[in-house]
Amino acid sequence: MLDHYQAKVTGAEICKGGPLNLTFTGDAVLLVEPDDRYEAFTVAGELPSTSRRFLFVAVPGGVLACW
Repeated sequence: MLDHYQAKVTGAEICKGGPLNLTFTGDAVLLVEPDDRYEAFTVAGELPSTSRRFLFVAVPGGVLACW
């Protein structure tokens, strides 16, 4: 992952059941699977056209919480 430290994310997808799939420049891919005991990932940001913030948390068991 250090090779992609400041790489640009070209695609992001949170699939049903909880996995996160990130694609970077150069076609590198990071897949984060859900976990039964721990929060697997958190994604936070802001939509540029509306300044609306979002937060997604993959809670244990593959459930996705959204704010």
